Amino acid sequence: MKIRLSQNEMREYVAARGLLAKTGFGLVEAAALANAVAERLGATTGTGLLETLLGRVPVLREEAEKPSGTFGEIFERYLEARRNLRPRTRSDYRERCRRLLARVPALKDAPLPRISTEDCLAALNAAFPRERQAVKGRALMSAVFGFAERLGLVPRNPVAAIGVPEVAEKEIVPLTLREGEELVRAARELAGARAALAVGLMLYGGIRPTEVSRLRRADVDLREGVICIAPTRSKTGGARHVSVFPPLMRLLREPGALPLEEDALLVPADWTRKWLRIRRACGWGSDAARPWRQDVLRHTFASYHLKLFRDIAKLQLEMGHTSPKLLFARYVNLRGVARADAKAFFR
Repeated sequence: MKIRLSQNEMREYVAARGLLAKTGFGLVEAAALANAVAERLGATTGTGLLETLLGRVPVLREEAEKPSGTFGEIFERYLEARRNLRPRTRSDYRERCRRLLARVPALKDAPLPRISTEDCLAALNAAFPRERQAVKGRALMSAVFGFAERLGLVPRNPVAAIGVPEVAEKEIVPLTLREGEELVRAARELAGARAALAVGLMLYGGIRPTEVSRLRRADVDLREGVICIAPTRSKTGGARHVSVFPPLMRLLREPGALPLEEDALLVPADWTRKWLRIRRACGWGSDAARPWRQDVLRHTFASYHLKLFRDIAKLQLEMGHTSPKLLFARYVNLRGVARADAKAFFR
């Protein structure tokens, strides 16, 4: 249906758009705000300022009646559009959304255009009190609102005005040579050569646990001495080659360490349960005195690597980081790491 405007109405519409362009507000959003102010002051009784504006400029009526949807509904549309997401990532997103809607029930039924920046900030604080949780929660909300903005369902992304929470990095002490060797030995004894190799890929290659669980026989190039991490295996979506240092090469050459089929996974079956059992056998995670840190093997590799080679650019390539900033902030801890131990680590 085409809407015809009089010259006066068109001038008002163009003028309103010009004024609001400087504020970032949409027409309906501004009208709703004006209506709320008028009601607070006791003005414009009866139909209300918003209804008056919608009646005078039919374009506003059409814009106000566009279907939007609630946060949960738009989240489902967002996931449908992102079919390329890995199953684990999709599961993480669903869990964050479930937590958000459980802690902030008002989001379930609130139309997306009526959710303000203040509402988003309050929801994040309620659902994700911890810093790292808040970073991930903000990323999800921003992605959903950004998706809605591209579809024209909201005038702007209200999460964009919320700064990314700063995470205070906690010190992670690298494992000693003996602690690393104990883990590899326990893996071999409890679950075989393939389990020992899986631990070695994390310890002597600095490869992320999730990436190790995705690696296949075809990703190992013994002749070139590298582990090829394709974008489909990488956490960040970028490809890289990880150098195979002598201790890792020995694990790769152990009988039974590598599966025969090129498409077979490197980790043994039921790896998650076996890896937990291996750690517990070495005394990790059994009590508060010796808690297990998720990325401690990656931290250990980075610390010994930088201590021995003194080459942050090379380490950055090995770890798959786009910037050295994260290495210095989170992964590199040289306190108590002797150069002699670093030599022995890679020998």
